[in-house]
Amino acid sequence: MFTDILNSSTTHLLLLLAVSVLVRWLWLQPSSTPTAAGAPIMAGGIFALGALQKIPGPVDVFTRLLCLELLLIWLYIGAGLITSMRRGTFHIHIDDPVGSFAIGTWVAATSTLGTLVKLAFPDWGILLALMGVVMVAVWVWYVWQIVPAFGLLFTQGAKLQITGRILLSTVATQSLVVFWAAVYPSTVNEWLARGVIGLGLVFYVLGFVLLVRRYVGRRDWSLATDWDNTNCIIHGAMSITGNAALRSGVLPAEMVLAIWLWTAVMFVLVELIEIARMVARVAKYGWGQGVFSYNVSQWARNFTFGMFYIFTLLYRSRLDNVPDVNMPWLVAIQDGILAWGQYVVLFFLAAEVAIFLLRSAGLRLQARTADERRRAAVPNA
Repeated sequence: MFTDILNSSTTHLLLLLAVSVLVRWLWLQPSSTPTAAGAPIMAGGIFALGALQKIPGPVDVFTRLLCLELLLIWLYIGAGLITSMRRGTFHIHIDDPVGSFAIGTWVAATSTLGTLVKLAFPDWGILLALMGVVMVAVWVWYVWQIVPAFGLLFTQGAKLQITGRILLSTVATQSLVVFWAAVYPSTVNEWLARGVIGLGLVFYVLGFVLLVRRYVGRRDWSLATDWDNTNCIIHGAMSITGNAALRSGVLPAEMVLAIWLWTAVMFVLVELIEIARMVARVAKYGWGQGVFSYNVSQWARNFTFGMFYIFTLLYRSRLDNVPDVNMPWLVAIQDGILAWGQYVVLFFLAAEVAIFLLRSAGLRLQARTADERRRAAVPNA
């Protein structure tokens, strides 16, 4: 009986809650909720859904624990956003026409976490239904925000710093289909799924054109300072499009092949640019500031790497018996990705977590030191 209590999900949740509260109190510096707050959940959830399942070890236990921890983070973020509404500061998330696209992480994080809950705790139907309602409601409001924002970017884009954040419009939209197909597979409407995927592709084309227009043919930008972390969503947005297509089964195999090839080419191209950017940043800022500084946008890389791995994994499992889309050279490339990709995703996720914790600990220490100095400066009464 005691073993059953220790193994129960409720006990795990309470223990993680206690540890999370303790870590936040001792380690993390209190701060406002950033617009891209859902990005860490997207990164962690994608890792748990894909790469973690292919790493030797007690996968089921780790999946449940990570799911519960991400659920706590999701609740923290929700509480932070509600608090900002009450304080009248919520407008900071929608004032910037480019930054407002990061609201898409709230939708995608809910979808990713819901899909993970379905895997780890399939009997939690009420929670899944609630998450589905929240996800759709936020997405409808999000689309209402970004449609006029796209028009503004096309007319005034030269004056704005357009980044890969705008492609979160695609990520958020395709995440709806991923959630529906994973959580309620028997109720997915074929035409609705096609329509949503099609809308996501429209958002992708618009965003891609804006990004190309910013960087190609212009010289008023620097690789070290102006190439944004979120530009990796150029391939990540198409990875989740392929994920949605494969899970729902509403697109022909030939189209999925085209999506995978485009994603792979963009992955190689963008990551080569990222390597060149790293070299440029190290030369300009040094290793500490150039590579190991923290920004919430860096979680985008973890998400896109994990999503490409899942896309490839689903491709091999769903289309393995379709010879027209499984040429020998393609199979060899995909098998190589599946043999080592899970460890690459794990490495980058662990590195990002370490950078985040070290940065948070440093900010906490600075705040405490400054507070102690202020107290020491006050004369005794």
